Amino acid sequence: MLSQWIDRLWELNPQLFREAKGRLIQRNITIATISSLLGQGLVYLLFRSFLPPLSLEKVVSSFPYSYPENKYCLGASPETDIYTICIPDALGNVPINWQLWWLDLFMAISLISIIVLVVVGVYLLIADLSKEEQRGTLGFIRLSPQSASSILIGKILGVPILLYWFVGLAIPLHFSAALQAGIPVSLLLAFYGVLGISYSFFYSASLLLALVSKGLRGFQAWLGSGAVLLFMTILSQFFADGYRFMSYGSTPFGWLLLLYPGSVLPYLVEATGLDYSNFLGVEELANISWFGQSLWLNAVGGILFIVANFALLNHWIWAGLKRRFHNNSTGVWSKSQSYWLSGSLTLVVLGFVSQVNQRDSNVEAVLMANFGLLLGFELLLMLVLIAALSPHRQTLQDWARYRHQEKGYARSLIKDLIWGEKSPAVIAIALNLIITSAIILPFVFLAPLESYRFVVLGGMLIQATSVMLYAIVAQLCLFSKSPKRVVLAAGSVASLILILPFFLFVVFFEGDSAVMIFSPIPLLGIEAASSNLILLSLLGQWSGLILFGRQLQLQLQKAGESSSKQLMTRGKALSS
Repeated sequence: MLSQWIDRLWELNPQLFREAKGRLIQRNITIATISSLLGQGLVYLLFRSFLPPLSLEKVVSSFPYSYPENKYCLGASPETDIYTICIPDALGNVPINWQLWWLDLFMAISLISIIVLVVVGVYLLIADLSKEEQRGTLGFIRLSPQSASSILIGKILGVPILLYWFVGLAIPLHFSAALQAGIPVSLLLAFYGVLGISYSFFYSASLLLALVSKGLRGFQAWLGSGAVLLFMTILSQFFADGYRFMSYGSTPFGWLLLLYPGSVLPYLVEATGLDYSNFLGVEELANISWFGQSLWLNAVGGILFIVANFALLNHWIWAGLKRRFHNNSTGVWSKSQSYWLSGSLTLVVLGFVSQVNQRDSNVEAVLMANFGLLLGFELLLMLVLIAALSPHRQTLQDWARYRHQEKGYARSLIKDLIWGEKSPAVIAIALNLIITSAIILPFVFLAPLESYRFVVLGGMLIQATSVMLYAIVAQLCLFSKSPKRVVLAAGSVASLILILPFFLFVVFFEGDSAVMIFSPIPLLGIEAASSNLILLSLLGQWSGLILFGRQLQLQLQKAGESSSKQLMTRGKALSS
């Protein structure tokens, strides 16, 4: 009977069966089990060592002249220290705050498990898909009758299955520690739910990275896991040490807190009723607002917003996975999807910009800095879209050569440039800039920016022009005959972003901050720049747009000529 249920389960997802069958062998299970139990034992013993002596005799023998101090004692607390004095009771026993001890143990297991699951899981998934691509077995998987969703879900569930077993063995200790600390079961289950949806985001993003970075030849696993490790370490440190820099007002960095799987932990700590000063509290999170609303003020609002954010990101990642999995030459997203993607993400991040703390001495300057961070996010988003939407040489050649065979092609050129899969991405990038600017502009005029309003508007205009220049240069490089077109495009755009501003900064402006007007985020230098320098920057960018745009147009026209016409032209040139 059990075997029949197992067979039915595997029939639902054959890819999961394939991944699990090669990993769930006795040797691997034994190693994972011993490692997990040994790790739990070491953590438990480590925290037991933090406890004070539990009897009067040990206290007196260890500290003959005074009573010791310890975090977990229930004696009087010195005014300048978080520790309390370990004073034995009438029976000679030292009263211990076991609830606090269990909470510390719970938090330690939570933070360790979060980092291990995310970092190791991301590495395993990227490395596995990269090996499948190099061996050629991924091509056979693509030919199977399974859907892309079924195959990729099987990968997510099957590849790290031993990791799931390793962490899953710690759930009994973790759950018991939570109950002993006084955490409600409902909040604990909500925490597990948020962990699940956050892991699905990181694992799905790792698969997408593996599909779009096959040219790195195995290095992408280290790149992806290293980036995630850095991100998780910074945010874990932020939550664990209770830093308060985010409590002074909302900034675009507040969005990053939504991406941390442990962002629900403050609600669990608050539910215990303990004064847990060494961890970020709900009162600090409540100061981080979204469009003026403190959604983190209560657990229901905070958890729902976190889940909604992960659901939105998962939607766009899976849209790219489904497109890219069966056709490795297509873009990650279609042009129509990119318009919704850029608009939705801009709206989410913009919500963290609009409010500052009234205690700030210069509210306008803080708001301008927030908009500068927002424009930095917009730059990264547009660079991703340029890479995702720009077609390569063969696709552009086919579009330019055979587009005229379609009915009504002359009237549908603009429509094709906006929606077509094979047309150049320049117009699509321009539309994405228009969409994001249309979302941001009302808040620029409504926010109390005062004299900084025109600085922000000027920065938006110059940055939009820069992005268009990057898009045209990248499309030209991808249309070239070089076998290293992707490297050429990435290098050219990186040169415009980094090398040119650095060269001007060192040679011509001698460290003047006004040179930042030529950087990817011109808002950083526009306040210090003169009107003539701003005009020079715009004229240079528009000249580059016209020059490179004309070059792209000529190359497309040349590629659109029929082979017979090209041969006749060459024949006439030779005869003359």
